[in-house]
Amino acid sequence: PAPRGVAMARTHQRQKIREAIAEALRSADTAAEDRVFETRMLPYGKLEIPALAVYALEESVDAESAKSAPRELRRTISLAIEGVVKYGEDVDDALDALAVEIERAMDADPTFGDEVSDSYLSGTRLAIDLDGAQMYGLVRLTYSVTYYAGAPAAEDVTLDDLATVDA
Repeated sequence: PAPRGVAMARTHQRQKIREAIAEALRSADTAAEDRVFETRMLPYGKLEIPALAVYALEESVDAESAKSAPRELRRTISLAIEGVVKYGEDVDDALDALAVEIERAMDADPTFGDEVSDSYLSGTRLAIDLDGAQMYGLVRLTYSVTYYAGAPAAEDVTLDDLATVDA
């Protein structure tokens, strides 16, 4: 147990969401197979590709949700799923095929077993990247992911024991 007055470290809901999405992608039928990582930094040259990275770009909080009691914040993550493929004359076809596979996997369960309230594709970016002497095709699908979380959750706050009360 943590010392009195010190909260124990908890896993942030964003981490749980990234893990749930990465697991859904690993279980799906994609060219990346089980090469799905919960990080924004993929060492392309050291990986068998295609591969996927799942990471959060930013998060916003609905100000109106802060007025609830007990306070439950409505949060929306801008979440990236980035795919990398080998560069070649068919790089655009490979990127589009991987994007379709990701979209199918994400649309199969937009709440990821009720881990989130909802998720939807909000944008796609296609690019070519040079890593050393090797070129790669990149596709980044951005999803808007909404979830609710207390602020702060009562179990995250440790209070001193009450010694006495005079009433």
